[in-house]
Formats: sequence, C-alpha cells, structure tokens
Amino acid sequence: MQGSAATNSPLGDASLVKALQSEVKTLKDSLSKLEKAASFQFFRKSGSKYYASNNREAPFSEGKEMCAAGGGTMALPRSEAENQDFTQFFTSLPPVSTQYAYMAATDEKTEGHWVDLEDKPLGFIKWASSEPQNYGGVEHCVVIRKSGLWADVSCSHKFIVICEI
Repeated sequence: MQGSAATNSPLGDASLVKALQSEVKTLKDSLSKLEKAASFQFFRKSGSKYYASNNREAPFSEGKEMCAAGGGTMALPRSEAENQDFTQFFTSLPPVSTQYAYMAATDEKTEGHWVDLEDKPLGFIKWASSEPQNYGGVEHCVVIRKSGLWADVSCSHKFIVICEI
C-alpha cells in the first residue's frame, strides 16, 4: 500500500517538519518556564505563567532584582481571576512576619498614576477601601493583602516577593 502523494512529496515533508519544529519550540519554552519556576522554593502554575517565591521579604527594588535573577519579573495580577490565583498562592506560603506581598506596580514617577514595571497603566486594580492614600507622601508601591485587596506602601519596607515566570 502506498501513501498519499502529499505525504510523500517534499512539500508534504517540509510542512510536517515545520509543524514538528513548532511543537518542539513550544515544549522547550514550557520546559524553560517550569525549570525557572522550580528554582524557587514555592511555585504554582496560573494560566500560562507561574507564580514563584522563596518566601523572602525585601524592599521593592531588591524584590525586582530577585525576580530578574530567577528568570522572571515581579508579579502583577491583570484580571480578577489572576488576582484570585495570586492571592491563593500568597496565602499558601508559610507564615512570615508580614501579611503583605509586593506587586509590580508603582506611582514613583507621577503621583497617582499607577503603572506596571514597563510604564504601562494598570488595566486591572483592586484597591482596598480608602486606598491608595499615599500616607505621608511616601507610598509609591503596591502590595496585596491576604484578603486579595491592594494597598499602597513605602517601597523601602520589606514585604514578601512573588515573581511571575
């Protein structure tokens, strides 16, 4: 029995090779993400990304560096579903001295204009009642509470760092 002309032709082989190369690239990318996430003590898949943490507290600037060193960025929920996943991951971490985790958002450049780390305006927010308040004129970073609600805080305080990969 002979195969069809399309599968035996060079053109058919080329499209099959291209499809397989695409599949291999997708698998390599997925494996790379998983390997980066597994370099952290705690991690959980959320959609197409991972939340990861070593459950360490650090100031905002150090947290950004910790995430970059692990192959990711500081995490920022961009929808209600992501906020719920982020909150579940955060509340699953072993207790530490703080009840807050940093998120990748700031108004350091322009007061009241909250942006992500790429300077893009936030498309999703979940401020707690009376937040943001910029208490003392020094609250320019965002944390999430274990309730899933957000607050603005001083970037120099040490809070849990959660990365996304």
